[in-house]
Amino acid sequence: MKLLRRHRDWLMIVIAILAIPFVFYFVKTPDYGAIGRDQFARIYDQNVSLTQAQQIGRLLNLAQILGMSEFVGTMTAGAGMDQNQGAIQFIANLLVLRHEAERL
Repeated sequence: MKLLRRHRDWLMIVIAILAIPFVFYFVKTPDYGAIGRDQFARIYDQNVSLTQAQQIGRLLNLAQILGMSEFVGTMTAGAGMDQNQGAIQFIANLLVLRHEAERL
């Protein structure tokens, strides 16, 4: 212990020299170009990622399986027979519904 206390200044310098390459090697910089690629939509000044949209899309499938046809019909109103358009309409309407529920 006395040895470490006696040479603590040199040990700190050695630790600092070893820590600097560690930081540059292991800390990854974010890919700022990839941040916007995962964006599905922008609603109420918030970005909706593709992952969030897929989760909400799975909720649409769950609602259909559970027989909530009136709810699905209301949330996809105006989408017609196109399933992709209906899913997009459902995602947008559910995000708006959640936002308005938070406001209340």
